[in-house]
Amino acid sequence: MFKMLMDIKVFLYIIFVLFKFVCTVIITNSNSTKFQSSYNEVIETKNFKYNFHCIDNFNNACNIIKNDFIYSFEVLSNTLEFYQQIVFEVYVDDFSKYGLEHFIGQAVDINYIPLKKLNNKEWSQTYVYTQALAKQLNIKNKPVYKKNDFIMIFNNLKSNPQALKIFNRKKYSRIIIHEIIHAFGFTNNEILHELKNTDEPLSLLLSPIIYDEEKQAADSVKFVPKIILSFPWELLKQSNNINEYIQNLSNSKFLMFSPLSIFTKNIVDINTKEYLFKNLSLLHKEFNCFDNDNDNDNNNILMNNLIEKKYFQCYEQLSEKTKKLVTKIAKDYFLKEKSIGFLINENHVIPLQTFNEIFYPGSSVIHIDFEKNNEIPDDDDTSFLLNKDNIKYYYKEDTLLYYTQSDNVTNEEFLEIVGKNNKYGLIGPGIIEILKTMGWTEKGESRSSYDIYYVDNDYIFPEQNTFKYITIKYNKLFNEAQKINKKKGINVRKKEKRKKSLKESSKEKSKNDLKEEEKEQNGQKLSKPLRKFDL
Repeated sequence: MFKMLMDIKVFLYIIFVLFKFVCTVIITNSNSTKFQSSYNEVIETKNFKYNFHCIDNFNNACNIIKNDFIYSFEVLSNTLEFYQQIVFEVYVDDFSKYGLEHFIGQAVDINYIPLKKLNNKEWSQTYVYTQALAKQLNIKNKPVYKKNDFIMIFNNLKSNPQALKIFNRKKYSRIIIHEIIHAFGFTNNEILHELKNTDEPLSLLLSPIIYDEEKQAADSVKFVPKIILSFPWELLKQSNNINEYIQNLSNSKFLMFSPLSIFTKNIVDINTKEYLFKNLSLLHKEFNCFDNDNDNDNNNILMNNLIEKKYFQCYEQLSEKTKKLVTKIAKDYFLKEKSIGFLINENHVIPLQTFNEIFYPGSSVIHIDFEKNNEIPDDDDTSFLLNKDNIKYYYKEDTLLYYTQSDNVTNEEFLEIVGKNNKYGLIGPGIIEILKTMGWTEKGESRSSYDIYYVDNDYIFPEQNTFKYITIKYNKLFNEAQKINKKKGINVRKKEKRKKSLKESSKEKSKNDLKEEEKEQNGQKLSKPLRKFDL
């Protein structure tokens, strides 16, 4: 999503501009927040409520973002019907602290609800809906909702003030709306994975997959269901040092493989309009070979016991038909540009973004196809090659959900040139139709009385808190460990100075005596410095 890679578990980008409807603002700090460097604030409108955590208000970024949220809420409220309030948290910080200095904003820790429909006395298969979307549906057996629908994180660009000045042309509002739409269901819950028959720990980090000749020969890249883990959030929260934290994290438990998302269900071959996943709705059950493992109980499989070989074995026990399908989807669709789309009715497909021989988690599949992306010169300053004079050629009405956009185009220019025929301005018609297909109701229309949903309680989706208790907590403990290590290093240097002084004063001693003395002084060696742990 917006060309950013995340570290330690997934995360990143978004932000806002104006004011048209009344906000009920509950300020948790009685003082004015205008000039505060950090503060917390709860902000509420009819359709949205969020807890705003301004961790670092560099260059007044927090207040800029809050203003852009007002405009973003107005756009969304004028586009969609809301039947329950959207609840989330926002964090604004210097993300260079997390090794993400180029990151701008993202919706992370999206919570999910497994739902099935009853049509003409027949049950549909279970699909995964984002909690924000599920809240807008007619659900008979009411779910227990998680505290947040999602979390949004934004970079104050402290490490690059010049970039912030340039970025202020666009503001954060387009990123905010873009990312909220992802949290509204324009996202998937599946991955591509390179299978390995090895004993190395199973990689749970999402990273790009490049389909080179070696992988082509082995056909090792497959479409697979996502692993759902239960993290010990309270233990992670209470961890006092990095070693204790790593131990607690390794005790996270395997719960299940996830069913397909409602977004993925509607993906089709862009030419034939055939659903890619019509025969894979039970892939999560067929793939789960842990149920047949005599050495493991699903309730007792710890994260540090998940190895690549086991994942490979789960694939090997699939039917030959399923093996061919998960290989074909990876090779012929997700790793091939202009190959897939989202079917919004029998005759119309919205093209989705894919790339040739490379899969970018967060960019591939869950964005609308940027048709002329390959025509843009390959340059580090690509975003600035697009401006109000040429965006008419490159951009179309659904540009808001492209995986990348120019920072050099203002909202006013965007609306005047790209969105001038859009009923809802920034949000194009294709985006609206995709949201409606998944269950959203367009502004002014009535919610369908025929679509009745039920929570499938056979599936457990735990609350997501990776940003708070993995990204922030891990970074805090890691930095503390680094400081301790640095102090140890200073003490070593002091010892070395004393040793040098001792050598100078001992010139009259014999060489043998000197060697013996040095051995005594070096009797205890400092252990290796802590390195950044691979999670």
